[in-house]
Amino acid sequence: LPGNTLQFTAKITLGGRVFGSQEVDWSISSAHNGGTSVNTSGLLRVAAGETNAELTIKATSKTKPELFAEKTIKTGKTYENIGTITPGSTETVRIDGIDWYVLAKDDGKALIWSKNSLENRKFDASTNVWKDSDLRTYLNGDWLDGKATLKEKAVQTDITTRVFGTDTFNTTQDKVFLLSEADVFGTYSGGVQSPNAKDYTYNSQKIISGEMMGISTSWLRSPYDSANVAGFTGDRIAPNKISPDVGRAVRPALWITMP
Repeated sequence: LPGNTLQFTAKITLGGRVFGSQEVDWSISSAHNGGTSVNTSGLLRVAAGETNAELTIKATSKTKPELFAEKTIKTGKTYENIGTITPGSTETVRIDGIDWYVLAKDDGKALIWSKNSLENRKFDASTNVWKDSDLRTYLNGDWLDGKATLKEKAVQTDITTRVFGTDTFNTTQDKVFLLSEADVFGTYSGGVQSPNAKDYTYNSQKIISGEMMGISTSWLRSPYDSANVAGFTGDRIAPNKISPDVGRAVRPALWITMP
């Protein structure tokens, strides 16, 4: 974890037996923050501000530099450390190889949202309605089935999505979903201010900050108008208007059980 240490050791062998001088030079052969270092005895100190998800540590024989070995480790907080993350902060937790923001914690559960786009995908071939969309089917099916930890920890939740042009809402039971227009902008239907709790995923309020938005144009689950879907990019203060049959960035959200 950032701010912690990890001790490495190395052994030079031939045919399974210790062979020759055991003196090695230690180094970090991957990208790393300036405060991250490994000393002459193989003690790795990970900087508190380390932002690289992986570090590769290298041990090289002092007498025969052509002999070396490397070990790659993952840095950052994992599922077991999710309790230490402040909801709404830009600190992330790494689960199933994906970095997640923690947007909220409630009753032994955490609401997580991917830090980055995981892929580019259509919302649907024709409909802009979340409950009928191919993207909803994919995320709750093939996508989730391929995630070893998340498929065990995801909690099925009632998700409400406004029907465009009305004050009624569809309710779906989803383990994986997209955020709503209100979650990002506090609005619905392409920019109308929303006081209705059902427009929001949690606690009747916006749950992401500008620092979390990123540069990709990403899907939301809300309809923008009668034919298009709402989306967002980091340089906008209002939602994007996106045809459902074009590829855009996918950033899923899930409620998961806490460790």
